[in-house]
Amino acid sequence: MSRSVRWFAALAWLWAALPAFGAADPAKVLHFYFPVAETGFDPARVSDVYSSTINEAIFERLLTYDYLARPAKLVPMVAEAMPKVEDDGRTWTFRIKPGIYFADDPAFDGNKRELVAEDFVYSFERFFDPKIRSPYAFMLDGIVGLDEAQKQAEKTGRQGGGAAGARPLHAAHQAQGDRLQFRVQDRAHDLRRGGA
Repeated sequence: MSRSVRWFAALAWLWAALPAFGAADPAKVLHFYFPVAETGFDPARVSDVYSSTINEAIFERLLTYDYLARPAKLVPMVAEAMPKVEDDGRTWTFRIKPGIYFADDPAFDGNKRELVAEDFVYSFERFFDPKIRSPYAFMLDGIVGLDEAQKQAEKTGRQGGGAAGARPLHAAHQAQGDRLQFRVQDRAHDLRRGGA
């Protein structure tokens, strides 16, 4: 085969392969390698970097970081805007974006289930549930009512400890529909600086 024929054949093959080198298909699956398996998907229970990496991708938070900003900064994720901070930095009020729904699950009896402020209260309490023994409960230290919720859970053997009115965290916050308000013990517990 002459050199020009081989050159033409290679050029034709490259031309035919060009669509494969075009824009990525957004419907394709991204495969990511971890040197060890994840240990779970419960944010209150996991402590390894691989499970946390997956949780970061599949769960949404009130706030997240804009890592492309310089310097990086906190921005709303599930919250409509940054929280309203009052009472000399002790009272925090978030509004939840409307129209955010949980994935379909039998727990919801086939009904669409919208995210509400009470879901965050439930999540906060789970970090202090003695049955879960969350390794990251310390990140919520300083939120008024959580220490009492933990003591009550230890006494009753279950998270929440009783009816909503008897739950210490409920006495210290307001969660109604899309509005979540809670207090921190003092200004040193500034959530905007990366933790309670």
